[in-house]
Amino acid sequence: MQEIKKQNDILKATCYDYEDFLRSLQKKVQDGEDKVENGMGESKLEELQNARKQEQEESVMLRTPHSCG
Repeated sequence: MQEIKKQNDILKATCYDYEDFLRSLQKKVQDGEDKVENGMGESKLEELQNARKQEQEESVMLRTPHSCG
């Protein structure tokens, strides 16, 4: 029972970390959209898109086979 509780605590921490990471990505995306609406240049837009793509690829490594619920 203690081992299950320990594993559950680890999964909860991982889930919270993942949720925080997703919120930060959402904010970055929203900030990028706001900048586009305000006339940001194409090169800066492409730079943000590449950074977002890289962050999404890195987020795959954070995923666990367990659901956060």
